[in-house]
Amino acid sequence: MRNSGSLTFGISLVMIGIVIFLNTIHIINLSWNLIWPIFILGFGIMLHLQFMIGSKKNPEILVPAGIITTYGLLFYTCIFLGWHIMNFLWPLFIMGPAVGLFEMYLLGKHEKALLIPVSILSIVGISFLTMNLTKYGYNYILPLILIFCGTLIMIINLKKDHI
Repeated sequence: MRNSGSLTFGISLVMIGIVIFLNTIHIINLSWNLIWPIFILGFGIMLHLQFMIGSKKNPEILVPAGIITTYGLLFYTCIFLGWHIMNFLWPLFIMGPAVGLFEMYLLGKHEKALLIPVSILSIVGISFLTMNLTKYGYNYILPLILIFCGTLIMIINLKKDHI
């Protein structure tokens, strides 16, 4: 598909328009405090769609897509659970590039060398997360682990379906 970027942009505009319209007619009630991370998350998802809908000849786009999507999810987690959890979730900023590089490894280039920075960033991030958990408790880590593992399983299954 030659116009995958235009298609993705068009889909994004339609979705934004629907949300604004539903807010205008009071079917949903959104405030800026809930909306701003959608721009970050939406951009990350748009980059993922551009890879999936496009010819998949540019797997490098998955690195910023994974980073931006990870950060968008982190910000939404903080909005719904409270910004105080950033006290122990900050290592996800270290792990964001690991997510993007791992996506590029899984869905694009199967170069084993990509697993080196993925491993280093993941070990450092998980180490800091573990240290923080002993300080702040275990209330949030189980759901985050489940979300991460579920996302990983979906990515692997998507990869198998496209082979």
